[in-house]
Amino acid sequence: MITTRATASILVTLLTINLSSLAQSPQVEVHHLDQNWNEKEIQWFYHINQGTVLMPYDWFLALEQPETSGKLFRENDYMAGFGFLPNPNQEGNPDGLPVGFAKATVPVKPGEPKEYAAVGFTCAACHTGQINYNGVGIRVTGGPAMFSLESFRAQFGRAIFETWSDIRKFKRFAKKVLGERYPEGIIELRAQLDVFLIKVTRGAVAAALDQELSSTRGTKAGFGRLAAIVAGGNRLLAYGGVGNPRNYAAMTAPVSYPALWDAPFFDWVQYNAAIRQPMARNSIEALGVGVPVTLKGPKENLYKSSLPVENLYLIEESLKQLKSPTWPGDILPPIDTAKAAEGRKLYRKYCERCHALPEKGGEPHPITVTLVSLDTIGTDPNAATGFFERQVITGDLGLGTVKYFDALRILTTEVLARRYEDLNIPPERQEIMNGGRPNDWRAPLAYRARPHNGIWATAPFLHNGSVPNLYQVLIPAHRRDKTFYVGNLDFDPRHVGFETKEFEGGFKFDSTISGNSNAGHEFRNAPLGNGVIGPELTDTERWNIIEFLKTL
Repeated sequence: MITTRATASILVTLLTINLSSLAQSPQVEVHHLDQNWNEKEIQWFYHINQGTVLMPYDWFLALEQPETSGKLFRENDYMAGFGFLPNPNQEGNPDGLPVGFAKATVPVKPGEPKEYAAVGFTCAACHTGQINYNGVGIRVTGGPAMFSLESFRAQFGRAIFETWSDIRKFKRFAKKVLGERYPEGIIELRAQLDVFLIKVTRGAVAAALDQELSSTRGTKAGFGRLAAIVAGGNRLLAYGGVGNPRNYAAMTAPVSYPALWDAPFFDWVQYNAAIRQPMARNSIEALGVGVPVTLKGPKENLYKSSLPVENLYLIEESLKQLKSPTWPGDILPPIDTAKAAEGRKLYRKYCERCHALPEKGGEPHPITVTLVSLDTIGTDPNAATGFFERQVITGDLGLGTVKYFDALRILTTEVLARRYEDLNIPPERQEIMNGGRPNDWRAPLAYRARPHNGIWATAPFLHNGSVPNLYQVLIPAHRRDKTFYVGNLDFDPRHVGFETKEFEGGFKFDSTISGNSNAGHEFRNAPLGNGVIGPELTDTERWNIIEFLKTL
């Protein structure tokens, strides 16, 4: 058994290694694009509870920044350094937390009536983007975020450790949390913090052991990326949930947060087109991020969770109304319509066979995504191959050793069935909430190609964010930047991507590291296949295609 003091020793050791600095975040005037949501709907999306639990809500409000006296962790300037977007609007957000944080009432244990207020991440944390240009922050609802979960977790863990180890910090923390119950409740609070410290450290310990014992080293995600499907599996099957350390997988394939517009209409989602049912997709995301669930112990308790399925359904239905962002010509340089017209011809010739042009007007319709094999597309294979190859031991779930995607299929099926039963949701309503689709999972050795509407607002590019701008997507791979910096929201409207020069707090993206390859999807004079998708373009052709992509 790991004691609290041993846990603290491990944690302080881990937190002195590879601690990322915070990025700079200039003050800008925020402008919301018209994406068919009004202000009320946007604010709802920012803070709607999806059931995830980070820590007790009043603890988060009282937590101090590491290595400071009195400065709160939740302060906007500090949180912006991780890439979280400030949100002073207090509708549904009375304490002014950044975009992507929610206050939720959750059970102390799944299935138990006793509840408490917690803070957790929402969908908007990963799926709200912003690009800065000439002092204006263009907010992209449903777009990819540019925050670093690694940096946040490192500093969050350090802040908790210092609260536990520094008596002065603990007293300030306790006074804020306990209020009128201070100092009477201080012993109970201290005991609760002891337990929480061990919980926070489990994931860090698993990662440290992997680094020491495995020949496969993890790949840092940096800003704007996460190996979410791997990290979620680790939480559910390795150091949490099933609780078998042998199920831990190194995070060697970070991917960019995908844009959400059109996603409800895709026949299969994820970069490798692995999941078919919307409720299963949203559930595994929420469970992986921190919804309490029981995956070991007596059979009668298995699959109990506090998954807010009604909220997940409402989020999915709302996303059906979200439109892709339109290039704001009143803020960014206007589009050259003559060049765009020439680019449209080239797009139809070279791109449309995989990236179908979005239909304009009319009712939304199902979208069949195009799957392109790894051999054909030639981009970094880790995300697809890792999902295909991973196997897990299911422990008390009684399934033996199975393929990872099969384990997730069964897990989501059982968790949802249990949750629907506990909430007395009738079968016909379940079918509606499931989107009328079976809970199918697969692991193709391929990546999907989505329509390109809104592509201009989703840099960096390729599934792993390895190409900084659209111009470099259109040149041979050997000419692309091998290294560049991410985390800067300043926008380059000509090349269509973020500024990539070195800056304080930025993350150096190195495409030579496993999982970060910027090969493939290239236009080069060579036989098609093995990453070549078309002939080398002239510079004029590249600029014309880029100008057309701005119109989508």
